[in-house]
Amino acid sequence: MRINPNGNVGIGTKTPEYLLTIRDTSNLTPYSNTALLATAIQDNNFKLV
Repeated sequence: MRINPNGNVGIGTKTPEYLLTIRDTSNLTPYSNTALLATAIQDNNFKLV
């Protein structure tokens, strides 16, 4: 998983089709949102299916 400068989390390693856009719905920056998502995935509280 990679975090891109535009605030997307890259799922997979090859093509942009695997990008998941994290929208900013609060005062958090996109980086903060992707960090929260990455933390949730790491803690197994959030699963991508």
